Amino acid sequence: MQDFAQVTTVNNVVEPEVKPITKKLPNVFSKLGELLAKLNLKKVFSRKRMGTYLFVIIVTGAVLLGLRNVVSRATSPIAGTKAVNSATVVNTPVNREFSFAAYDKSKKLSDPVSYIITEAQLTNQIIIKGQRATAVVGRQFLIINLKLVNNSNKSLFLNTRNYVRVQPQGSADKLAPEIHNDTVEIQPSSTKITRIGLPVDKGVSEFTIFVGELEADKEEIVIKF
Repeated sequence: MQDFAQVTTVNNVVEPEVKPITKKLPNVFSKLGELLAKLNLKKVFSRKRMGTYLFVIIVTGAVLLGLRNVVSRATSPIAGTKAVNSATVVNTPVNREFSFAAYDKSKKLSDPVSYIITEAQLTNQIIIKGQRATAVVGRQFLIINLKLVNNSNKSLFLNTRNYVRVQPQGSADKLAPEIHNDTVEIQPSSTKITRIGLPVDKGVSEFTIFVGELEADKEEIVIKF
């Protein structure tokens, strides 16, 4: 069986008859030429029309760019806010109250202040003076939250870091707080919320806190996370 329905013989050479579609190509090209002639490309791409096309392209591009900026602002964080999703925090309540003599403005010992340890935290990020600080690899922050109550009618001052030492489980070291607000002023008849803290090894989940005056006996508090 032959591949073609009909064959013709010329000079003893057998060749397939040309498919009908190829015979129509000249007619197709002719029709295309007539269509292009009707379009009058010279008129379509005149200087005046090209200027109009260019203006439309520029305006469309500006609109698309504006929409992109609006969407970008809508989905981006608001300026001045701080993302905290990467921070990990574990809390444990303490709720122990102590009383320490504070200083007045003349730096003389005065009325006592209630020194309340409300809770302890383990976290990998903290805010110090408005700046985010992240613990280095293998370390974390132990934060001790405090509430200082001044029942007197004058301002009192207390150096909060002097009353706490921290001993991590498995260590003989008693560590002093490195994160603090220096000497804290407690306004008359008010409560001051503050904190102290220090970096510790990551993975440690139990600590002994020694609380008391520098030259006095200390009370031991074991905190576990």
